[in-house]
Amino acid sequence: MDWEAYGYEIKLNNYMELYFDRNGNFLGQEFDN
Repeated sequence: MDWEAYGYEIKLNNYMELYFDRNGNFLGQEFDN
């Protein structure tokens, strides 16, 4: 889990991350190939 200016991100594994704002609202996800 990494805190950023907008909120935080959670790295599930080596290729998927979830993004949340400071209130815990889901912002999106990113896949790394």
